[in-house]
Amino acid sequence: MLFRSPTIRLFPLPWPDAIADRLPIEHLREHDAMPWMHRPLDVAGAVAGRGWPTAARGDVTFRLVDPLIPENDGGWRLELDGGEGRLSAYDGDPGPVLDTRAWAVLWCGVGRAAQLRSSGRLSGDAGSDDRLDALLGCGAPVGLLDYF
Repeated sequence: MLFRSPTIRLFPLPWPDAIADRLPIEHLREHDAMPWMHRPLDVAGAVAGRGWPTAARGDVTFRLVDPLIPENDGGWRLELDGGEGRLSAYDGDPGPVLDTRAWAVLWCGVGRAAQLRSSGRLSGDAGSDDRLDALLGCGAPVGLLDYF
């Protein structure tokens, strides 16, 4: 008689989820993946409307490269304080340079600056990478509960 261990199939849950963290990863097999994308349309409006952890405080400057939406393209200063965020135009040396795909990765909390640098999506001064990670990605990671 062949013994089979029980099978658990999970459909898209927000990541990280409480269930997947407790399953034996050595037996994990991905059966189906439904990738999705995020594309910033109004970065300043998104920052103002997001809602931020009250403990998150600080600022970071960066240059966002957006060839499709001129209002997003340029130097920015992200400031977080007391649960509120503000993104304002910045004319000085912004330091790091990221494209909209890199912004989406940090914004959704699914990657780090070091990963983006190795993929070529983040360039320029690396001195602000820790602050980019800590501030831009400090909200809860994004998950998609429905697929359309």
